[in-house]
Amino acid sequence: MEELKNGLGAFYNENGLLDLSPMHSCINSISCWMYIKESRKINSDWGMYYPYIGGKYQEARILVTGINMNGFGDPNAEDLLVKQAIKEISEGKKRTFAKEGYRGSLLWHRLLSYSVYILREINILPKNDRPYPTIRELQTAIDYISVTNSIKCSPNDENSNDNSRPSYEMWNNCPKFILKKEIEILKPKYLIVLGKLNFSYLKNLFNVDEMSFIGEVKSRRFYDDTVDFCAYGIPHPSSSMGTSIIRMDEFEKLLIGQFGS
Repeated sequence: MEELKNGLGAFYNENGLLDLSPMHSCINSISCWMYIKESRKINSDWGMYYPYIGGKYQEARILVTGINMNGFGDPNAEDLLVKQAIKEISEGKKRTFAKEGYRGSLLWHRLLSYSVYILREINILPKNDRPYPTIRELQTAIDYISVTNSIKCSPNDENSNDNSRPSYEMWNNCPKFILKKEIEILKPKYLIVLGKLNFSYLKNLFNVDEMSFIGEVKSRRFYDDTVDFCAYGIPHPSSSMGTSIIRMDEFEKLLIGQFGS
């Protein structure tokens, strides 16, 4: 894990990313923020952060990428979110980070659940009779995964309908600038991509093979001279399609078809 973090740190430092606070002063800032309202910019003052990397990540190499941090930042932010998420999931919650006036998010429960299904297929977790993931399995899964985001900026304004929504320019710039390099360093075997648009931008980063799908869950091989992995595109857990437990059924069926079990 330290070797991976050192590799990431070297890349971030080479591009001055860890010195940026806020992130909207990076080399792509003029383009990315050109059409963002000033009110969303002044509330977006967090910096760059490392991906979370579980202690046993290299045994499974499951990487999850969301969209952005939606109001969090600075180097260890992802690690802090993981600690909070696993604590609440261990208490039986499915929606985590709940606060007054906010129902919470299914993000961590769902990304850990999808990871459990992969861990079963690669025989790190027992297949059993394929029930929905248990709390114990979710707790175990956190050690075998890494978590990052495709967009490092998060235009923030809780009073806006566009809160945290990246601009087109952010989608066009950030994945090929930072995410691609993170993937090359982390070298996943399996990439869980949350969000339809998020999945579609991967094709701009790597060579691709034909896509397979069941329902709303898609699978595609991405590769180049440095990486070769299977990516799974799943509707984001914050969307109506992503909250449905049907996505978990579809993901499991897709994996069974691929692994032949």
